[in-house]
Amino acid sequence: MMYLTFILRELFLFVMTVIGIVIFPLTYMFRKMIWSKPRLFKWLGLYWFADSTEVDFIQSWYGLYELVDGGYDEFYKMNWLQKFFLSYNWTSFRNPHWNLTMTFNPREGKLEDIIIYKHSGTASPLTWRNKIYYGEQYATYSVRGRRYFRFSFTRDLKEYAIMRLFGFEIINFMAGAAENRFLIKLRYFNNK
Repeated sequence: MMYLTFILRELFLFVMTVIGIVIFPLTYMFRKMIWSKPRLFKWLGLYWFADSTEVDFIQSWYGLYELVDGGYDEFYKMNWLQKFFLSYNWTSFRNPHWNLTMTFNPREGKLEDIIIYKHSGTASPLTWRNKIYYGEQYATYSVRGRRYFRFSFTRDLKEYAIMRLFGFEIINFMAGAAENRFLIKLRYFNNK
């Protein structure tokens, strides 16, 4: 049941991502009101396509700390069209419908009934594999009576020449319950 619930949730969020991409201009037009009057825009629905969890308005709508090297100084030099596309990238692709995503949190508490199915690498069996921790991990566990899973791997792509043509040297995949949210990610890295 935990796998079916996860798949259905991710399919729902995928549909919401597509809707968010289409309605972004409307969401962007009301961004300041969504930030200042979230209760009204929850009822209207636009709030769910925004990100109001960051430290300030600019970080929430533009993802400055990840997407702009020069920070606030560089941001204030941008014209309105550059800011629009920066926000579009952040709100529709990088963190689509973040406020909605954060309503689907796993339960918090002590991890119980842990079953380790796969574990390789130097990190613990419940640690996500990422750019730092190579290997594979797959485990299930319970938190306050609800069952969750966590699966991830990070591998070198040296045997896949086609991916190396694009400059990718490492593949990383994650799916399951993190501490504060559910996630599914497929990422490629180089060693730099």
